[in-house]
Amino acid sequence: MQDITIIPEHTSSVRAPLLWLLVPQVLGYLAGLHLEVPPLICVLGGLMLSVGTLQKGTKDTSAWKITWAGCIFGAAFLYGWGWYQLRDPMIHDHGLMELPPRAVEFSIEVRRVFVQEDQHGRVSGIARVGTAPVTLDYIVGRDLYFRAYIQVLQGPIVRGDVLRLKGIVQSLSWGNSDDQEFDKFLLRAHVFHASKRSIIAERVRPANAFLQFCHHTNLFFQRILRDGESPGSDSQADVLVAMMLGEKTALTHLQKEEFRHSGTMHLFAISGLHVGVVAMLVAWLLSLLPAPAWTRISVGLCVLFLYVQITGGQPSAIRAFLMVAFVWVARIIRRKSNPFPALVGSAVFILLLDPAQIRNLGFQFSYAVVSVILLYGLPLAEQLRILATPEFVGIPETSTPLWRRVQVIVKQWFLLVFSISFSATLASTPLTIANFGIATPGTVCLNLFLVSMAGVAIQLGAASLLTGIVGLGFLSSMINSVAKTLISIMVWMVERAVQIPGFFQEVTMRNPILGPAGILLFIGVLLTCHHFKKKLGLHFFWIPPAAFGIYILITIIPIKLEDIIPS
Repeated sequence: MQDITIIPEHTSSVRAPLLWLLVPQVLGYLAGLHLEVPPLICVLGGLMLSVGTLQKGTKDTSAWKITWAGCIFGAAFLYGWGWYQLRDPMIHDHGLMELPPRAVEFSIEVRRVFVQEDQHGRVSGIARVGTAPVTLDYIVGRDLYFRAYIQVLQGPIVRGDVLRLKGIVQSLSWGNSDDQEFDKFLLRAHVFHASKRSIIAERVRPANAFLQFCHHTNLFFQRILRDGESPGSDSQADVLVAMMLGEKTALTHLQKEEFRHSGTMHLFAISGLHVGVVAMLVAWLLSLLPAPAWTRISVGLCVLFLYVQITGGQPSAIRAFLMVAFVWVARIIRRKSNPFPALVGSAVFILLLDPAQIRNLGFQFSYAVVSVILLYGLPLAEQLRILATPEFVGIPETSTPLWRRVQVIVKQWFLLVFSISFSATLASTPLTIANFGIATPGTVCLNLFLVSMAGVAIQLGAASLLTGIVGLGFLSSMINSVAKTLISIMVWMVERAVQIPGFFQEVTMRNPILGPAGILLFIGVLLTCHHFKKKLGLHFFWIPPAAFGIYILITIIPIKLEDIIPS
């Protein structure tokens, strides 16, 4: 019988050489975010350290290895510091944020549409400012929230449209807001200015054909999932649309609050769960074709990319797509497709293309949660499997009765889902407290059921879309009915869960920077534990949560017992 006190050797490797680039890259970006230094100085310093790595020496000595590693680390840090300032210059003059509102004429390129037309005939979304008067030149090239009257403009507003607006531009910190929670959401996305009182003068340039195709396909998919009904007529269908296409505006305000308090709002942002489920479905369908592996993977990535763009091309979806792409491409070049090195590679690639992602809350959540699941959740699930069913370790499946195999499968599924839910909660808690002022300890139990149910609902939604595309509307409606029944159960569970005392608790962190700092520290602890996992044995599994708990207790403002348990 296998020794159950030893961590299994066949768990996925966490060896990722690109960490030598990612860690200094992130630190360099953080330096550029808070401290402005001429980029030329950073580049020159990086070049000097790069030359240092080429110097000859006795490579067998520890001193040479330390020097070489230090030069690589320092060069990547300085390059990252300079690159961030070139690609994502911040408004360091905070006085500009206090300037009064101004009536101006400016142009924008739409990046995301929230509401196509509200009851007042206004469209809203986030756009990148293209041109502006000299008095507002500091907002050119930056994101801005807009809410504008459409008036005589024909056709819907599409992602990629270039519009000319006339209206009031102001800082979000100016005056009283009618929706402070939404303003906080914008500030977390580093959108600092808004034009909430404006009109669309003209459409300067329409979106390209591909983006218009994605927009019309999205509307077509919504009609399939709603069985042709209008938005708002069926709340379960609205939730299904939000889950499949990332249309959070389909949710009511009460639903958003309940999902936020239950810690399950992530189910409605197209991210790893959604892209992963669709990727597995696409891979299964393509595996039925008699084609070479590189052809199937290439076609699969094209289909997956199209799904990401149809759902709005949200950053979280693009990140998930790149994670899948790195794993699949590794298979094409016949490399071991370990998920953690692929995750690190995708992070380096994304941050090189868009350094601003380092301050994006979605980026922080995505990579924190997936990293902790890979580094801690999956090893925990494997160890729990061995501890729970030691008598079946190494025994052929055919030698076990059917009822016992079913029992073992159910038990292993439960342990896997628990481990993933527990590790995801650990990863997300520091960021949730720092940015939302809320902790959801009950999410661990709720996600045991919701994540699996959401995965099934997404599979059903994908099947509904597939049957609807080929014209089998009756079959699509039947699948939608099953999916909506499942969603109604999920909504009922969320409604009951948030009523449990202590399920969620308002908590304040001493400083918001302690949230991402805690994630970096936690991942560092996990990597250290992996390095010494043979020596640690089962201690590998309690040290990270203990370190996490100590960090949270130190960094949050203490709460009173009566705030948790009402009198």
